[in-house]
Amino acid sequence: MKGAFLAMFVVAALGSLARGQTNIAVLVSSTAGTSAPSVGPGYAVVTTAHVDINVSYNPTNRTFSLGFRNDDNGSQFAGTNAVAYAVTNQRTTVPAGSQWAFLGPEGGTFWSFPASLSSATNKKSLYLGFSGYGVAAGTFTGTGGGRFNLRVDSIENLTTPGGGQFYGYETSGGNPVFRLSSTNAYTNDFSLPAGGHSHINLAFTAPGMFRVWLVASGTLLATGETVESEPLPLYFGIEQWEIPSGPATYIAWRDTEFTAGQIADPLVSGPAADPDADGFSNLEEYAFGGEPLVPDARVLQPDLQRGSGWPVLTTRTRTSAADLTWSIQAATNLTPGTGSWSTNGITQVGSPRPIPGLPGMVEVDYELGSLTGGTGFGRVKVSSP
Repeated sequence: MKGAFLAMFVVAALGSLARGQTNIAVLVSSTAGTSAPSVGPGYAVVTTAHVDINVSYNPTNRTFSLGFRNDDNGSQFAGTNAVAYAVTNQRTTVPAGSQWAFLGPEGGTFWSFPASLSSATNKKSLYLGFSGYGVAAGTFTGTGGGRFNLRVDSIENLTTPGGGQFYGYETSGGNPVFRLSSTNAYTNDFSLPAGGHSHINLAFTAPGMFRVWLVASGTLLATGETVESEPLPLYFGIEQWEIPSGPATYIAWRDTEFTAGQIADPLVSGPAADPDADGFSNLEEYAFGGEPLVPDARVLQPDLQRGSGWPVLTTRTRTSAADLTWSIQAATNLTPGTGSWSTNGITQVGSPRPIPGLPGMVEVDYELGSLTGGTGFGRVKVSSP
């Protein structure tokens, strides 16, 4: 299979270059006696008493964003740049009664983030809630200043594929009242107030590193139109702090991104297919760390900026891939018969930067030293045999 992605830009329109590297935060309860994990390079433990899954809405481009907010100091972590860590003490026994069978067999084990502060403290768990501090009152319809909704789109156990489910629920009269669910058997619709805050019990039925994809939505008060986010990821480490490395081949990546039925259809899962119609083929989604069923071209697009000297092209690269060949090329013009692509004068600068939440993916900067004039073009070409 072969594929190529071309990124062409006018050098004269370049801006300034500013890059940085950020560790993935492993959020751990600051309760006395909580056992914090010994994390490796690229990770940093952040101890805190209270964390919220915080939702924001940008009315200009009508998009939602999702992340973890440290209520101790108000700092915010992007959903791909933090892990909510569950300690061993959060192991909980499944109670008697058929109403609790969703958690597993009676007497079995699940892992809980309790809704009450006292229970969270006793378990040495993060006191983990939900908030809409980034949603302005009056944006959406609903009581008070308006409300928005969350639902689970899908979950992945990255360390034990297919293992475990995720639930969010309250209790009433000794029975669960479901708000979020990774299965179709229970209610999966959690209403939250703009600018507000809420706590529900969160449960995982297996250990592992979970990636939970949530969708946020709301009905605009001004127009009555419903706006909905693309699936947004959050990481929950159930006795795990490290996000596993990414797949090493296109076939391994395909088998984790598509269902069995989709895998059987090359028009959906083949390397040249583009099932989300965002302009990136599946091979390119694999190479640049995309989601093949979610339009995400804007985050995959290489970026050209004016550095301190030559123009610098920044691109994502899947370092874990054993089946990809990369080429960074530049051209002073693309006029047929006179213009041509070349790798001359192209040099990698600095060290590759890990992309939080995307194991096996890095950002790399390349100086395009052959672009000495006022305009030019750069491209990233990736292929697989």
